[in-house]
Amino acid sequence: MRFRRRAGLVVTVPSLLAAVVLVHVHPADAARQYRYALVSDFPAGTFPTDTEAAVESAGGELADGGRWVVFQARPAGGPWRVFVRDLAGSRTVPLSGADEPDATAPSITADGRLVSYVSSTSDGTRTVVVDRDTDADGVLDEPGGTARYTVTPGVAGLPYQRLPECAPMLGGYEPAAVCPPRLAAGGQAIALPVEVTPDAPLLRFHEIVEGVATAAPTTLVDFGAATGGTVERTIQIQFTGSGPLSLATGTGSAFTVTGTTCTATACTVAVAFRGAVCGPEGPATRFGTLTARGGADGVYGELGLVADCVTGPSGPTTPADCADRSAAGPFPVDVTPPADVDSPGSARVGTVDAAEPLLVSVRVGNLTASAQPVVAHTARPCDFLLVQPETPQDGPAPCQLGVALPVEQTCTAYILVAPAAAGRMTGSLAVGATTVWRLHGSATRHLTVVRTDPTGRGRFTGSAVVASLATGGAHLDGRQMAISADGTALAFVSRDRVDGRPPDPSAGTGAQVYLSVRDPAGGVATGTVTVPPGGTGVLADAASPSISADGARVAFAADAGGGHQVYVHDVGSGATVLVSRRSGTGPVTGGDSFSEAPDLSADGTTVGYVSAAGDLADPPLDTGARRVYIRYLEPDLRGDFGVTERVTEVPANRVSIDRHGRRTAFTAAEPLLAGDDDETDDVYLLWRDADLSVTPTGVDLGSVAVGQSGAPVTVTLDNAGPGPLAVEAVAVDGPFRLVVDGCLGRVLGGEESCAVQVVFTPADAGPATGVLRFTTEGDLVAGDTTVQLTGTGLAAPAAVITYRPDVVVNGQVTRVTGAGLPPNRTVTLRWQPGGRELVVATDAAGRFSLDMVILDGQVPGQYRLVAFAEDGPLATGGVLLLVPGTAQPPDFVRR
Repeated sequence: MRFRRRAGLVVTVPSLLAAVVLVHVHPADAARQYRYALVSDFPAGTFPTDTEAAVESAGGELADGGRWVVFQARPAGGPWRVFVRDLAGSRTVPLSGADEPDATAPSITADGRLVSYVSSTSDGTRTVVVDRDTDADGVLDEPGGTARYTVTPGVAGLPYQRLPECAPMLGGYEPAAVCPPRLAAGGQAIALPVEVTPDAPLLRFHEIVEGVATAAPTTLVDFGAATGGTVERTIQIQFTGSGPLSLATGTGSAFTVTGTTCTATACTVAVAFRGAVCGPEGPATRFGTLTARGGADGVYGELGLVADCVTGPSGPTTPADCADRSAAGPFPVDVTPPADVDSPGSARVGTVDAAEPLLVSVRVGNLTASAQPVVAHTARPCDFLLVQPETPQDGPAPCQLGVALPVEQTCTAYILVAPAAAGRMTGSLAVGATTVWRLHGSATRHLTVVRTDPTGRGRFTGSAVVASLATGGAHLDGRQMAISADGTALAFVSRDRVDGRPPDPSAGTGAQVYLSVRDPAGGVATGTVTVPPGGTGVLADAASPSISADGARVAFAADAGGGHQVYVHDVGSGATVLVSRRSGTGPVTGGDSFSEAPDLSADGTTVGYVSAAGDLADPPLDTGARRVYIRYLEPDLRGDFGVTERVTEVPANRVSIDRHGRRTAFTAAEPLLAGDDDETDDVYLLWRDADLSVTPTGVDLGSVAVGQSGAPVTVTLDNAGPGPLAVEAVAVDGPFRLVVDGCLGRVLGGEESCAVQVVFTPADAGPATGVLRFTTEGDLVAGDTTVQLTGTGLAAPAAVITYRPDVVVNGQVTRVTGAGLPPNRTVTLRWQPGGRELVVATDAAGRFSLDMVILDGQVPGQYRLVAFAEDGPLATGGVLLLVPGTAQPPDFVRR
């Protein structure tokens, strides 16, 4: 957007952002409206640049609660900064400092209190969490009421852990991205990406040759061949801000630190290889590491060390514990040649992810006097393995493990770089006992760590655990994570197999999405999310998981053949559905181009995503431009679950939706509002309006006797959409009450309805009024939809109890009838005098009737029945006269 005062561009809408305009009408109904608002709008003086300079914005993320949007922006040529927009107050607040380095990848809790972002410099990255309400009074961004904290992974016992470099979160799609950190919506956990690597940005190793340090940093120092003597090398370690260094070569190493001289920014270290360790029983090649640990900044780096013994066996072939790696072939010819050749005979393979084995080729020749086998020596098992390709490239034939290479012949050694763990990789490629190439590089591993903060204040100094785990507890490659609201469920992308076994390059499935759930006792259960719809086929190269607040559903992108599509997996049922399906009838297939980067609403009902397809919604558009789409899901994920809605017709990216899917934030490459006339990306917000109505609009519940309840009446609440709306409360006042409530807690999507039933129970005679009130989530404040209720109370008739006949003798039957009593109540009838009782139930009109036998042995005289309920007497009957018995028939007295 353009940084300016926006005079003349404001459209006043209560409780909404300024500059809101109707830009789209639902094709089926002109009353169903979509509204856009510009989020990346700044007050004058925000940036210390020319007020007419263009400002680029990206990465908008909505808080689940819907009030706050956090995003990043920068003026032309300036650093990224993180801002938050209050949609209720139309206010934009900077959260990162103007003098901070690039601040990107923001994340926000549901209530907006905590915001995390990544602060990046040339020396590394750090995660910052901002507490916007330090006094916990519910008012955010008060002067002096915010605090910033740096959050580190801090997993005990995990060597060389650090935050990975995090590129700015732009509109584009980066399936290999490992950023950003993600706050749990509840604010008590944060998921952090962790890179385990021997390379430290603040620490660099240089070999000193003839008194001069090499210009480029190195990962390997080669001591060459040694007999019984000692070979020394001098190494310079340059560091930044890390304080004193501690150095070590490891217990039992053939290499020893013999001298150290340090300044404030560098150490010169003398390291010796003790040739005395060489002998006929030892290996031909010896490996070691020089480890440097820093002070306050936690620097941890490793340098590889290697030397050859003149005597000794040629070394191992394939270690037994690497069998599942080396047996995964034959391998495709996707060969990456070694890069950064330091000197003849030295090849640096660079940085290799332990979850992404790399195949490199090296040409070797036998310059000895006899045929010799080609072997690979390695400092750690599995780092460098000699394998056979599926189809060799042009040139010399592949070298074969254990097969002799004739004199003056060459072969191509295909080396599988398949590290089992992070650390320094060092190896040698040899013909017999003669070293031909040194191989070296860095093995890294990406994990996801979860840190907790039960206080919800953003310090996150609680427990820190690796959360990308197999069910048995083994660490899994973990990146692109999504975390549930309470922090117990984590969805992540992994290139490892779900059982913790090493990746199989020949499987062809690439990355998968897993869901790891931690129980209160600390146990972990991990399963695969990328299950194909119907359980058939293969979903490959999965990316970008998004999880519902309760962890019950996960959205993701994956390739079923023909490009990425968006799917949702329901954990409970095990069902997976294709979300980015083409519109119209016929077979369910994906769109005519890729779809990606889904965002799942917190309640799991709605998915927003980005797609270049043109046939996902009507009318169809040209294929190729990325646009934002929304789709509603049925609760059971079955059936034709709604129509795909196209959010924009202009190129757009980076979608984020609120908890029910009513509001959508996204980055647009073209202006959607008049006056936004620059040529930079902007963050916008879309409202999908709900359209509520009640049937009937008023209810007369008729005339009902005082103290009694009339027949229930049904009232239906309808949402014509397109936006969803949550029913947060249902209440009724006056002499009316709810007997059935099917609306409270419901989220009504477009074309959905719910119903309640109301009854009239007058306490007094005469006309009565009341109100049935549905409280729903409004544009940012609650709103009410009401129904007027009326009725008339009728004076209740006096309660009576009668007998027929009312003069009886012992053993005679009389019909006892009650009227005017409370309806549908249990009533106790008690004789007075005498105290004998029986229980009856009144009907809906407050009546009862029963035949009663006058038992023998009663004393003649006058008796009455008194009706009681739990709260006291209800009625006293008339007199029943019991007379002495005679020899006459029982009904003689009536004749």
